[in-house]
Amino acid sequence: MIESSGEEQIVLLDATDFRLLRALAGSAADKADMDSDAQVVRDYFDERISLGKAAERLGMSRFELQERLNRLGAPLRLGPASIEEARQEVAVLRRHLQT
Repeated sequence: MIESSGEEQIVLLDATDFRLLRALAGSAADKADMDSDAQVVRDYFDERISLGKAAERLGMSRFELQERLNRLGAPLRLGPASIEEARQEVAVLRRHLQT
């Protein structure tokens, strides 16, 4: 944060955090205006995909996405809500371990 005369003027932000903030804002917008990152974020918050699947689609690990969303103050939905979601998270983990 850069201030001038006691007022915030400029914020320097990590590029990935900026991308996530833009996706968070976009996920709240009209569906027609959403980019692919925003659709992934919306799918996660609408409980259509797990955190692990969202991370995979955004090109990062589950733990990196969790850390970044936490740092940005976004609510996290942790833990699988169903057996199928747990299986999906295991499959994503296995794919990451093979690379």
